[in-house]
Amino acid sequence: MSPRRSLLLLICLCLVAPSVHGAERCPNLVIVLDRSGSMSQNPSGRAEPDVNRRKWAIAVRALKDLLAKYDGQLPIGLSLYSSDGMCGAGSLIIPPAYGTRAQISMQLDASSPAGNTPTGSTVRNVAMHMALRDPGRKQFILLVTDGEPNCVAAGQNAVDDTVAAITAARNQRPPITTFVVGFGALPQAAHEAMNRMAIAGGAPDNTNPMYRYYRADDASSLAAALDAILQVVTGEFGMATCDDRCYSHPCPSQQKCIRGTCQPDPCAGRSCPPGQFCYTDGSKPGECVSPCLMSCPAGQRCDRGACVADPCGGPCGPERRCNQATGTCEPDPACQALMPRCRPPLFCVGGQCVDDPCTLVTCPEGTSCVPWTGMCQAGASRADGGEEDPGGRETAGGCSCRLGARGVDAAPLLGLAVLLLGVLPLRRRRGSR
Repeated sequence: MSPRRSLLLLICLCLVAPSVHGAERCPNLVIVLDRSGSMSQNPSGRAEPDVNRRKWAIAVRALKDLLAKYDGQLPIGLSLYSSDGMCGAGSLIIPPAYGTRAQISMQLDASSPAGNTPTGSTVRNVAMHMALRDPGRKQFILLVTDGEPNCVAAGQNAVDDTVAAITAARNQRPPITTFVVGFGALPQAAHEAMNRMAIAGGAPDNTNPMYRYYRADDASSLAAALDAILQVVTGEFGMATCDDRCYSHPCPSQQKCIRGTCQPDPCAGRSCPPGQFCYTDGSKPGECVSPCLMSCPAGQRCDRGACVADPCGGPCGPERRCNQATGTCEPDPACQALMPRCRPPLFCVGGQCVDDPCTLVTCPEGTSCVPWTGMCQAGASRADGGEEDPGGRETAGGCSCRLGARGVDAAPLLGLAVLLLGVLPLRRRRGSR
């Protein structure tokens, strides 16, 4: 191998390797919701005949909105208290996991306000769960309550007990950070208790020195408080760069990373005849198909070795669709309306978050994959002009230097590459004198 190619390989390894294992696991978030009898009042603390205007209903709607936005983005769990309509401590009813939106929503719909406020013992129960002892993840409790803790053993102080429980959770390994939301009109004693709890949790609201907890007096301010907390979780605590998907944590052999999870390789064990390749988009078993060895006329594209009609002449790519009448690519409404949006390297096609099929196929020698078709074609090239193979690597030599990959600041490394590539020819010229 030439010195230049050796240097290129070294630089590429430096650029690519951190992007594979650099992302942290995503944090666990447990919603701990107070369902004490006072949650049947309205936010001002008065009796409320309209169930939809009660604090409980308002809180449930706000949490459902939060789930709609963040379900699938991080593991989310649920605890409710009290558990028995009196002073029974709540437990972790739904452990934090991905895709718990429907399960949590059903649990909230099946519950109603009743009982006292055993906040401290509930926090202890949640903190003991093995899911929140995972050292590979940051751990968070989102505590939404409308009153001062009032359940404790005789001779003890309920607020002191709760502060101690929140402090112990923060001091365990890994630490659990607790966000405290005080919902509704609070008397002075409850206000002071909430401030102490919020400070103990390690994540007080710093926007108002009088209110260290996240204050919510009505539906809109509750939604704003929840949004502010998730902004802290996703920003300050690093969820913006976390990734539980197999793109950052590679799959074992005989498996492929499909839509972010390790699944059996659809092409494993399939042997195709010479000149053919195994095609799959990840949603069905692989099939042996022929590559495209010819150029197709306008209004057609090559599929499985044959030219087929296509008004747009090729794939429109992510978040776009072909307008059959005009033969042009246009924004896809199904993708514009998709929430949450697809997280790269997944992109929306036809209203679903999918992988580029080219990441799942291996093309025969002399062909390369046409992005977003999964078809191998002689002379296929990327939009930037370089030839491309199924994994986004250049077929003409070198390696895949994916600048800007997750967790990698490519600019310094790119500058080093340019410097080193400039120095190498200079050293050669000097050595030849």
